Amino acid sequence: MVEEAIAMKHLGTEADPTTTFYITSRLSGMDTMDYDTANQLIKSLGLDEEALEADRLIKVEKTKGRKVVKLQDYYRGDTSLEIAGEDTIKGTALIDYVHKAMRAYEKEGLKGFNSAVKDSPYPRRSIVAALKVLAEIRKDPSRQNDREAVKAEEIYQHIKNLGLDAW
Repeated sequence: MVEEAIAMKHLGTEADPTTTFYITSRLSGMDTMDYDTANQLIKSLGLDEEALEADRLIKVEKTKGRKVVKLQDYYRGDTSLEIAGEDTIKGTALIDYVHKAMRAYEKEGLKGFNSAVKDSPYPRRSIVAALKVLAEIRKDPSRQNDREAVKAEEIYQHIKNLGLDAW
C-alpha cells in the first residue's frame, strides 16, 4: 500500500474519490473483488455504487453464486456503442477523462489525445500523471499484459519521448 500512496500523491489535488477508488483498486490488483469489500471501499470514499455503475466504471455481477464488482478498463464495456457514436464514458472524474484521452489516442494518436486533454477540465499534468500511475501495474509480473496498463505505458512513453511530460 505504500506504493499506492506514493502513486496517488503524484496525482495531487485532482485525485477525486472516484479516481482514488479506481486507481488504488487497480494498483492493488483488485480488478475483480468481492461485493462486500468493494461496497466498503465505495462507501468509505463517499461514493455511490449505482453512480459508478451508471458511469460504467464498475460492473456488478453474480459469479459462482456470489456477488462481485469488476472494474471496467478504458473501453468501459461495449465497443459497438462507441462505434455507433455513443460515448460510453459518462462520468466527470479525472479517471473518466484519462480513459477518454486513452481512447482518443488509440483512434487518432497524439492528435486525438491532445484534443481529449484540451476538452478536459483537468490539467494535462494530472492526466499524464494518471497514465504514469496506471503504467505501474505492469511492474507486477503477472500483469505484464494488462490491456489498460500496456496502453497507458505506450501513451506515457510517447509523451515522455517528445518531452511533453514536464509539469
